Amino acid sequence: MSGLIDLIEFTIPRNDAPPYDAVNHLGMARAGIHTTNISADYDYMVELGVNFLSPPTFRADGSQFAIFTDLDGTFYELIEVEGDDEETETTHMVGLGYVSINVSDFERSRAWYQMMGYEVTKKLPVSESLSVAKAMGLDQVYELDGALLTHQVDDSTLEIVQWIKPYDAERPYSIPVNHLGIHRMAFSTSDIQADVATLKSQGVEFLSDITPCCSGPDSSGTIVAFYDPDGTIIELTESPLMGYIFP
Repeated sequence: MSGLIDLIEFTIPRNDAPPYDAVNHLGMARAGIHTTNISADYDYMVELGVNFLSPPTFRADGSQFAIFTDLDGTFYELIEVEGDDEETETTHMVGLGYVSINVSDFERSRAWYQMMGYEVTKKLPVSESLSVAKAMGLDQVYELDGALLTHQVDDSTLEIVQWIKPYDAERPYSIPVNHLGIHRMAFSTSDIQADVATLKSQGVEFLSDITPCCSGPDSSGTIVAFYDPDGTIIELTESPLMGYIFP
């Protein structure tokens, strides 16, 4: 399972506006974390003062989840997966799950993220019970069009969701990328120049040219950021370090 959390406190310029206040806001509203024992992790985290929207809840397919917020109010979803349930003094978390991206047009975004190497591997149920909706912080049964998408190379996953009911049309976080919450997501690439050329040929809007990162002009890596069809900010990064972590 691939993925890193880029934990950043922006001091200049600083933005203290809170993260998205609901899981259906356009943009990246939450990220999943896998655990082999959700009940134990829930009890442990509640004892530490972590805020959960509800106790662990079952979806119709039998999977169990619970949504919590971090210290700033960013949503994370704890998802139980199969695996060795070893004794631990902390949590049974085993890695990152999907990043959930809310979109205004599922088919348009599905095709767009396919350019990044992601293919649909599982369609999401159109709706779930009221208890599931409440466990997601919603006060009504929801309706959506969505799917899990898996990358062809590293098996990382995205959850692409078009919320039909309730729908929130407010735009995702704008630039600069200093907003509290999940403001951007970076994809590692082995050829950033070729990828930028391909994306530009498809009409993708970029924030800037490819830029050295992150130690000034002598940096060994490069980055570039651009918008998905709804204005969610995506980043490409090419660096020897990322190539070592994700060959």
